[in-house]
This record gives sequence, C-alpha cells and structure tokens, in this order.
Amino acid sequence: MPNLRYGFRDQTALHRAVESGELALLDLILDCALKKGKQLDANRVDCRGMTALHYAARSGHTGMAASLLSKSNALLKAVDEFQRTPHELAMRNRHWQTADFLRSESRM
Repeated sequence: MPNLRYGFRDQTALHRAVESGELALLDLILDCALKKGKQLDANRVDCRGMTALHYAARSGHTGMAASLLSKSNALLKAVDEFQRTPHELAMRNRHWQTADFLRSESRM
C-alpha cells in the first residue's frame, strides 16, 4: 500500500506523511512496510518529479529526511522537474539545519 498513488498530484503514502509533518506517521509507514515484507520504493516521484525527501527538505523536516535516508541514500541525488535536489530546496526555503544535514549526508 505505501507505493500506491493518491490524488491529482500522484503522491504516495510517503509523500502524504511528510506533507502532514507527522514524523510518527512516516515512521509507522516505514515500519509497517518492513514488518510485512513489502518493498517500499522511497524513490517514487509525484507529478512534479519530487520524492518524499524533496517534500521534507522543502518544509525543513530534518527528522523526516533522516528517516527517509535510512531507506535510500540515492534520494540525495534525485532532481525534480526543475532539476533541483532536496538540498537545493532546503536552501531555497531557508531551512539551514535541514540543508546542513543533507549536505553532511551527501559526503558520506
């Protein structure tokens, strides 16, 4: 179920959880998928080419970014329809803590 798409923006449950700002909800989805042996595709994009990590970066949700990156470091290099990475979105929206976190993760 976490990979199903919802609404006109073609979001997954991960997108919706991050958009809600509820870290507990995101962790619940990630944990449920793991417990049920479901393959969770954290790299899925919405209609604008944004991953759930783009959403977290855009909103300054550093904890959510950390949870998502624990599933896939490839998310750091993902670009949206305007060729912006999650780090660039965090910077553009002045979420310095999130931007610093993403930059430090990209060095690992």
